[in-house]
Amino acid sequence: MFPMPIDQIVELIRFAVLADKEARSDLVGGFITGENDYTSNFTGALRRNINSHTRTGLTAVSYVLPNRAEQKMGCDATIVIRSGDQTKVMLFEAKLPRRVKPDAWDYTQKSNGDSHFSDQLKRQTPFANRFAVFEMIYCEAPFNQQVPEMHPYLSSCAWHRDALAHDVNRSGPTWTYGDLRTLFSLKRTDISEILHAVCVCDEGEPMKIGEDNEQILGLLSQEFGIYGDVLLISSEKDGFESEMFELDI
Repeated sequence: MFPMPIDQIVELIRFAVLADKEARSDLVGGFITGENDYTSNFTGALRRNINSHTRTGLTAVSYVLPNRAEQKMGCDATIVIRSGDQTKVMLFEAKLPRRVKPDAWDYTQKSNGDSHFSDQLKRQTPFANRFAVFEMIYCEAPFNQQVPEMHPYLSSCAWHRDALAHDVNRSGPTWTYGDLRTLFSLKRTDISEILHAVCVCDEGEPMKIGEDNEQILGLLSQEFGIYGDVLLISSEKDGFESEMFELDI
């Protein structure tokens, strides 16, 4: 089992929901330009929420790992959670279908004629055997004005296995907005459910891969081929005392 206290799990989920909701609000307001900008805003907001408002001893640090892998991992960002001597790793790919051109987010690759998103799902598969891998679809519709299959105020997520299963059964050369709606009508989840499943060990494998952040990051990069943006969240509850105000979310 992953040794993360319940109060820290609850706090982390609250901060993540707030960060995703804030990022969607900025996207609706025109302050976010695209997928990468949203991802950076979401993980940055989560880091700031944790470090500014924690009452349980959570800390968060952002890193950028160099790309040393021959095979791309097919994901945009990584969230690492360290508690005690164990570590959980989450990988996610972000997509942003635009309301004006909702089907322009996927395309046919020139190299092999395959759907780009389908290719990313295939490249994620080796990581999904050990890590918690999911897809995070951003929404630029105002709160409660999105299509009914998508989340009313957060991003809509799907586990990698569910997206991969849908990819096998769908028709057409590329993924469409309709494919996402069909997927979410059956298998939609969100960042709160994703984090809960990871922290209570329903998803992802807990690993002993280092005693500090640098050791963990080095192994993730060199052995597993993780690269790019990484948000590393640590549980340091022993001896923690907070004078922060209560954040009511």
